[in-house]
Amino acid sequence: MIHPIGTIKVPPSAILAQDGAKACISPDGASAILVTIVGSSLEATLIQEQEDGTRINQVSLGQALNGIVCPSTQAKKGSRDHE
Repeated sequence: MIHPIGTIKVPPSAILAQDGAKACISPDGASAILVTIVGSSLEATLIQEQEDGTRINQVSLGQALNGIVCPSTQAKKGSRDHE
């Protein structure tokens, strides 16, 4: 790779309201941060922050994400809007 890119490795259960390569994560269980998914496997998802200056030191997982709205899709985790 000519220009390396910075990514953060998170568990797949940290991903909220995925829409293609766009999604959100929650560092605090109360708010969502927009991210781009760069790659994934069974045990890890590689993401990049979309907001300049955002530092992700931890992520909330699973049920801790219930009710959090992702600003990119305005969809709540677990919603069935795309059925």
